[in-house]
Amino acid sequence: MRYRSKTVNILIAINVVVFGLLYLSQTTQFLSREFFSSLSLYHPRSDKFQFFQLITHIFMHGSILHIGLNMFVLWMFGNMLEGVWGPKRFLIFYFITGLGAAGLHMGTTTIRLDNMQEEVQQYAENPGLEEFSEFKEEHITPLLENMPPAMALQYEAYDSLQMKWQENPNAPQAAEKSIALVRSYYQEVVNRPTVGASGAIFGLLLAFGMFFPNMLILLFFFIPMKAKYFVIFIGLFELYRGVFGETTSIANFAHLGGMLFGYILLKIWGYSQGDVEKVLQEKNEDEEKQ
Repeated sequence: MRYRSKTVNILIAINVVVFGLLYLSQTTQFLSREFFSSLSLYHPRSDKFQFFQLITHIFMHGSILHIGLNMFVLWMFGNMLEGVWGPKRFLIFYFITGLGAAGLHMGTTTIRLDNMQEEVQQYAENPGLEEFSEFKEEHITPLLENMPPAMALQYEAYDSLQMKWQENPNAPQAAEKSIALVRSYYQEVVNRPTVGASGAIFGLLLAFGMFFPNMLILLFFFIPMKAKYFVIFIGLFELYRGVFGETTSIANFAHLGGMLFGYILLKIWGYSQGDVEKVLQEKNEDEEKQ
C-alpha cells in the first residue's frame, strides 16, 4: 500500500521552516528573538504566558537533534497512521495529543512550583550555609552536569557565594544574598519555556503500537522489538524519568500526556486492530482497481 501523506509532509515542512527562522533570529538581526520566544509555552504563572502558546509551542524545537528525532518519528509512523485515519482525523489526533501533553506537563509543573515555592519561603525564614548548600546541590548542580560552559556562567554566583560563606561563616549580607539567589532561581523555573512536538509524537507512537502491535521496530536503531513492547518500554521509561529522574530539560510528563490522551481518544473513537486491518484492506483494494 502506498501512503500519500500530504498532511505529514506539510507538518514536517512547517516545523523545519519555523526552526530555520528561529535559527536566523538567534544568529542574525534579521528576525526578532522576542517574537520566537513568545511562541514557546510558558507556565500560566509566568508573565510571558499566552493561550496561543498551547498550539505554537508544538512547532518549536530547541536543537537540530530535537527536531531531527521528532520529525523522523513523525515521518516514520505518521505516514501509516494518516493512511488509516485520513488527513482530518490525523490532524485532530495530532493536536489533541499535543494539547494533552501540554496540559499534563503544566499540571505536574504546578505541583513542582508549589513545592519549590514552599521550600523558598522556608529558606527565606531560616537562611543558612548548610541549607543554601543543600538547595544548590538539589536544584543547581543537576543543571550544570549537562550544560555547556558558556550557559553555566549564569550560575557562578551560587558557587561564589557558597565558597565565600564557607571561608567566612559570618560574611556580611551572605544570608540576604542567598535568599535573593534562591528566589531568583524559583522565578527562573516559572519562566522556563517548553517547546517541541514530542507530546504529539508520543501520542502517535501509542497509536502505532495499538494498531500495528506485532510490527518490528528497531529500538536504538539496532534492537528489533515488536511495536507493542516498544510502546510499553518507552512509556515505563518516561514514567521512571519523570518520577525519579533528576532535573533536566526533558518534559517527561509531556511525553506521557501525549500517550495518555492518545489512548483516551482512541477509546472514544472506538478503533480496534481489526478496524485498522479492514481499512487498510479496503485501501489496497481501491488501489488495485485504479
